[in-house]
Amino acid sequence: MRMRFARKTQTLIAFLIIAFGRCAQGLSETYSSVKTNFVSVQSTRFAYRRYGSAHGMPLILLLSTRANMDLWDPLLLDRLAQNRTVIAFDNKGVGLTNGIAPDNFAAMADDAADFIAALGYKRVDILGFSIGGAVAQELLIRHNELVRRAILAGTSAKGGEGVNQMSEKSKSVSTKPSLTDDDYLYGLFAPSARSQALGREYLQRVKRRTFDQDEPVSMATVRAQAIAREEWGTPQVKPDERLKAVANPVLISNGINDIRMPTINSYRLSQILPYSQLILYPDSGHGFLFQYPDVCGKAFADFLDQTLSGVSNTQGETEMMTAVQLLEQYTRRVSEGNFEKALELFSPDAVFEFPYFPSVGIGGHLVGIDAIRKQIGDFLTNQTEDFKFHNIQIFAAEDPNRAFGEYSVTTRIKATGRVYNQLYGGRLESKDGKIVLLREFSDPVAAAEAIFPNGLADIPVKTAK
Repeated sequence: MRMRFARKTQTLIAFLIIAFGRCAQGLSETYSSVKTNFVSVQSTRFAYRRYGSAHGMPLILLLSTRANMDLWDPLLLDRLAQNRTVIAFDNKGVGLTNGIAPDNFAAMADDAADFIAALGYKRVDILGFSIGGAVAQELLIRHNELVRRAILAGTSAKGGEGVNQMSEKSKSVSTKPSLTDDDYLYGLFAPSARSQALGREYLQRVKRRTFDQDEPVSMATVRAQAIAREEWGTPQVKPDERLKAVANPVLISNGINDIRMPTINSYRLSQILPYSQLILYPDSGHGFLFQYPDVCGKAFADFLDQTLSGVSNTQGETEMMTAVQLLEQYTRRVSEGNFEKALELFSPDAVFEFPYFPSVGIGGHLVGIDAIRKQIGDFLTNQTEDFKFHNIQIFAAEDPNRAFGEYSVTTRIKATGRVYNQLYGGRLESKDGKIVLLREFSDPVAAAEAIFPNGLADIPVKTAK
């Protein structure tokens, strides 16, 4: 029976489940204790909470539907505040901030830009969760000069799949005058016992703040947010083309089972944004970042702390690519038919391996750019028709110099006319922003059947000596 050598998605995702210690050590104050301040822009008095390290790029947080500052997970924010200033705020018409909430995300982004400018910041990093991710996208498009890096958590590009097709229960929860713990557990966490238990831990953490609390979001603002979401979620013939011009590094993250902003939209965002990377978290939903605050906090911080050369952004700066970014760029460039561009990601003495291919007589260990170009480049360019990866999923490891991926291909071999179907499990290692090892586990039998003139009959037979 033919064997599948690529790991299953859930197994690959499991690399993400790593235990980290509590990370609030060293902070003079925590998110649970930081006081609320106010800054005015014309007639709007924005409420905000700012704390953390004075070093690093400030991080602006953009809220989800019906959320105020009290619903940010203090454990997640304390992890992020170790090496940067973290600023949570209520946008116009939300919580303690006065005014009328706009009914579109573009206007919300304009209000956020006014708030950022009022604090005196010329450039910031941003983290947008849920509809805050939609506001973050509009910030990237409308006020790109303000943004260095962006994290888009549990969100969708404009016109995403299923954004306006929530279940009747989700709709009823969204329109309730007030939400219970059970409502939050349903909307933010997966139905498994483990996810629900971690959700209850999150709810206990946010309840520890008993002073200087935020105001509930008014139903007028909830209605305005619903109108904005409805317009954003209206299906489009093509994806939001505006995002293709965004050259900022972007981290896209979500739970594997998001019922509020379906997870498929995170994958599709990663296909649109040219300098993006994607992380999906297991056994979790819309509120994955509150379910795994330590793991997400480290992943988010690692992404924000990359500062060396490798990836260009709109400000003309360059930043070193992580292994996740390198694997994402490799699969993207190959799929675009530009293998020479893909080779630029490799170090001169890089190793490319297909561990199982020698079993059918195909070379499986290539060293150096020339060897990789000769075998892989020739195969992609001259031997196949329209070779493109699809169903690409990329997963981070604790070490930013390692990444894992699963991706498929369906192409036709020119010489034999046969269809070549393959599922790859990739492991990438990097150093100084370049690929030093790419090992692709795949099915050699599928390769032999499609490539060899006589199929499996051409597999060399080893005789005992």
